[in-house]
Amino acid sequence: MKTGLQLWNTGPDGQRKILMIAGSLTLMAAVIALASVFYYPGPSLKWEPSMQDQPMETSLERIASGPYSLELKTNSYVVWESWAGSTFQVHGFVFIVFGVLSAAGLIMLLSLHSTLRRFNFFTGTGFLFFTVAGLRPEVLFPAFPAWSLTVLIFLVWLMPGLFFQYRRPEADLRKRLWTYSSVIAGTFVLLMIFTPAARPEIYLSVGLLPVTLLILPVFLILIAHEIPAGLISIIGQAGSDRNGFRDFLILISIYLINLFALYLSDLKWFEWNYGIHPVLLLLISGILSMWGVRFQQKQLEGFMNAEPHGVLMMSAMGLISFSGIAFFYISGNDALFSTFRDLSLYVHIGYGIVFTTYIVSNFSPLLLRGVNVSKVLYQPTVMPFFTFRFGGLVATLAFIFYNIWQRPVNDAIGGYYNALAGYHKIAGDQTFSDGYLKIAARYAYHNHQSNVLLAERELEAGNADRAKVYFRNALERRPTEQTYLSLVNLLEINGKSLESFTYLKDGLKKFPGSPYLLNALGLTNYGMNSPDSAVWYFQKAAEGRGKGSRSAEINIQALQTREQMITDPDSLLKTSDRKNLAVTANILAVANTRNQRIATEFIPPADSVFTDSYAAWLNNWLINNRGYISEEVFKQMAVYIEHPENREYAEALHVALGIAAYKSGFVNQGTEQLEKAVFTGEDKGRHNNMLALWMLEQGAPEVAVRYNDFAVQQEFKDAALTRAVLLAEAGRIGESIIAWDTLGRKGNSAIQFLSDLSKRALGVQPVLFDNLSDEERYAFFRYRLKPGDSVLFKTLINKISNNDLKVKAIYDRAFKLFDSGLQDEAIRVYRMTEGIPITSEKLFHDIQLLELRILAESEQTGRNSGNLAELLKTRANENFVFNPDEIAFRKYFEALTALPDTAAAARSFEWIERNNLLCTDGIIGYSGFLSAQRKDPLASYSVLARALHRNPYSVRLLKAYISSAAVMGFLDYAGDAIKSLQDKMEPAAFREFIAGLPPAINRP
Repeated sequence: MKTGLQLWNTGPDGQRKILMIAGSLTLMAAVIALASVFYYPGPSLKWEPSMQDQPMETSLERIASGPYSLELKTNSYVVWESWAGSTFQVHGFVFIVFGVLSAAGLIMLLSLHSTLRRFNFFTGTGFLFFTVAGLRPEVLFPAFPAWSLTVLIFLVWLMPGLFFQYRRPEADLRKRLWTYSSVIAGTFVLLMIFTPAARPEIYLSVGLLPVTLLILPVFLILIAHEIPAGLISIIGQAGSDRNGFRDFLILISIYLINLFALYLSDLKWFEWNYGIHPVLLLLISGILSMWGVRFQQKQLEGFMNAEPHGVLMMSAMGLISFSGIAFFYISGNDALFSTFRDLSLYVHIGYGIVFTTYIVSNFSPLLLRGVNVSKVLYQPTVMPFFTFRFGGLVATLAFIFYNIWQRPVNDAIGGYYNALAGYHKIAGDQTFSDGYLKIAARYAYHNHQSNVLLAERELEAGNADRAKVYFRNALERRPTEQTYLSLVNLLEINGKSLESFTYLKDGLKKFPGSPYLLNALGLTNYGMNSPDSAVWYFQKAAEGRGKGSRSAEINIQALQTREQMITDPDSLLKTSDRKNLAVTANILAVANTRNQRIATEFIPPADSVFTDSYAAWLNNWLINNRGYISEEVFKQMAVYIEHPENREYAEALHVALGIAAYKSGFVNQGTEQLEKAVFTGEDKGRHNNMLALWMLEQGAPEVAVRYNDFAVQQEFKDAALTRAVLLAEAGRIGESIIAWDTLGRKGNSAIQFLSDLSKRALGVQPVLFDNLSDEERYAFFRYRLKPGDSVLFKTLINKISNNDLKVKAIYDRAFKLFDSGLQDEAIRVYRMTEGIPITSEKLFHDIQLLELRILAESEQTGRNSGNLAELLKTRANENFVFNPDEIAFRKYFEALTALPDTAAAARSFEWIERNNLLCTDGIIGYSGFLSAQRKDPLASYSVLARALHRNPYSVRLLKAYISSAAVMGFLDYAGDAIKSLQDKMEPAAFREFIAGLPPAINRP
């Protein structure tokens, strides 16, 4: 080795630099080639994850309305993850790097060509013409006559060689290299500047492929013996006391047996995965050749000097060969690397056998005596070196012909057409690209690259059946996991699970233990209703490494979620990988189905464009944290969801964000989000029904009916039941009876029971009140009694025996009177609840809240002062806590108790207007605050106008608006509002109200 290293440390300075640069380039290309082998099929085919979000209907809550309980539902999403190959990528930089490195090797070879003696020089000129012809420059300039440009470039490139042959034969290697570099680089630059063709640099790189395919087998033949020769050197270093012949036979036998085992494995005699990869063989042989060629001066006699020209020649050929191999693998051109692989194996076996014979014939006596024969290895005494060369060629050709010589030749042709197809694809000429792919598929039978690309083209055209044929062809000779899964996904889309199962099992035979294929098998089994088998495959996949195994973990939890196998989602979350959003999303889905909130922090998106897993996680997180999100989170997510790239997730996320906002007290924003889901989504009926239930919960049943009308038209299955309840709540009793009757005829036993109860309660005459059950009596009070029916209420209320129902009926009447602006009557009825024991915590909470609202209204109207703050403290001591969706009331009370601190009160009132225009108490309070504190009647009026637009049927809001419009002088607006108010008030109460209005207002 020391002797070999002297090559780089001796000789002229320019020579050393040339050899070091050439050697470095060759080593770099060799490393890239070796890395590309292990990286294949990337970067042409990469793994692409595919998330499938499977909806799970989740019950959010039951909204109580009188005797009814309406269920509010939405979707959580279970995340399944699968993998498939990306679309086949043709990268232009791969062509460019190959072209640059090959051109560098070509410059070296042509420089050496100019040093050859006359006969060899003219022989090398044929190689030069072949190189130029392979470029096919006429394609870049279609206006030129055929072959004219080829001949012109050939002559230009030949001129430096003629010059150095006849005028400057003494010129050193450095001058020759600079000259050829200038000529070849100049030629390429001129061609690229003046051609009208697109991407000429890619085309010229493809043009260097034919000369690469010529040099590669020559290089293989020249270096095929270097590994056995290296074994001789190793034995020579062991010392003279060993039997070198025995050691050589042992080492060469191991080497040849491995090669034969690999060859027989290719013939399917048995499975052998321990052989040396042909690229590694080439790398080792190529490196050894740059030292070994120095000892072959006798064989190179009359051709060139072994040192340094022979070394540079091996570096140049190695650079071109390794660049070509790297190009084959990185570009995914399997037809070419298959040819190389087979040829490399045949050459190493053929020349290995004959070189062993050469060693035994010439040097066995010396080896037996322990003599180091590496220094005389190329000085044979019995079997000439030429005989070894010839014999090795014969043995190699025997392997080639035995294994059908047409296939490697046709594969090479097909690989060249694949490269041409790649150029046209990059240049944007898809028609030519498709044409060359079909030619490549015809020559290189069932090669992977052209068949995968053709399959993708058929998929783009919508020809799934033809795409399947091409995918199957691609899997026949050189399959990849990615292509297996691309075919399987295509089969699954067409409902052919059994066929996809068969292909996956076949893929596992070729890629044993592949977590990607095992994961896909789990999904296929689950799709075929075999969850036990699915779990087994997922678990096997999880035992592997990489992304496929992580997907299996996601899918195990997805399956457990769907099958309701997770018993404690909170504990499971603590032991799971929280950074894996898909895993967390599945756990949240389980928690949502059980209405169980679990502590998880909000995770902002890494990018404005959501991934599938983040979208599913966000949906489930919002549902799980409904009632607990901040305004900042809402604003941030509202912007992200509107991003055009997130359109496919928008409907579900609008709904989830709307629910989370609504339950957190941001009623305006929640409603807007759900309305966006209605306008842009597909499940419009569900969304309108949810809006109807929200309006009912906010005390706006007439607004709820409008949303429900759309839900009925859109044939949402639960809309009819919602409608029957809403009509009763809106006071449209006759329509409600008809709706209940229709439901009773079609519904199940539970619906029939509600239908019978409702029809009796809504249609019975007061004289038959005693015939009703307590539930029916309660419904009678809620829906049949008007604010003016005080006598009938007092007469019948004590006939309800159930205390909870009795107090609820009293509460409903007090609330109805309060909401109609009849505050004194509301207080009198409210006091009837005193002393009646009840069991319902919610009813008790509602009664306490109503008391606070009545007291706040009294302070607003000047009937009371100072008691609200004290009562709030008392309620706090009694553990009264505002629910998350009651935050508007809390803000309202905070505003009133903050006075005379007008700034603090303003902040609370502004919060109400910004977030909940349906909070009538707060809106009216804010209007009064603006009028009294800021002396701004226009602002006071504007607040009421905005709220009335959202809830145009509220009696209290209409009364406040009419008064404010009258103050502003908007008499027409006030008159229109009076007409709306007339239908909602008792005649006596209505007359009393309008009597206090300015005379100029139009009255009915």
